[in-house]
Amino acid sequence: MLSHVVERVCATRGVDETVLATSRSERDAALQAIAAQHHVRMWRGSEWDVLSRVREAARLAEADVVVRVTADCPLFCVDIAERVLDLYAKECVPIGYAWNDTTRSGYPDGTDVEVFSRTLLDRVDASPRISRTDREHVTPAIRRSAPRLAGVQAPLNLSWLKLSVDRPVDYDTVARVVEHIPAGDYSWDAVLRACVAAGIVPEGQA
Repeated sequence: MLSHVVERVCATRGVDETVLATSRSERDAALQAIAAQHHVRMWRGSEWDVLSRVREAARLAEADVVVRVTADCPLFCVDIAERVLDLYAKECVPIGYAWNDTTRSGYPDGTDVEVFSRTLLDRVDASPRISRTDREHVTPAIRRSAPRLAGVQAPLNLSWLKLSVDRPVDYDTVARVVEHIPAGDYSWDAVLRACVAAGIVPEGQA
């Protein structure tokens, strides 16, 4: 799953460097092999303070803008990410926040992507009012602090569809979809066509 995510992020126009941010836990040491396979750097930080982990990964990359993607989204779509990046560049510079809010954009859970500035990330991380929950989930506090929020909308409302992986049944669903995606096609259209071919999305809804 993680290899799928890293491969897709590396293929995204506008992403200059990909950093795999994980914890210092011994069980996460095996992820170094995935980072090496894809020729990306890895940052290991706090297991629970994910906010600081993302901040340190951004510093490692000397990033001005951060594109945050989570490892439970193996069907991350490069064209959706590029839309969010374009929206950020048009409406959110210098310290705004752009995303494809999957609770209301029409895009399904599992295609999530968030874009924000490192300045905003550093400001939130340094705030004394950030709770442990904020540090674990990273971006709720960033959204609350951003002076400008912007979101892209999907052409179809498939918000009922779940493509993130939290349980074995989710993994089985995504594995069925992957079987129908042509190698090297990281687009949303390819994912949608694969969902139809796998019988997960009715043809009339695609």
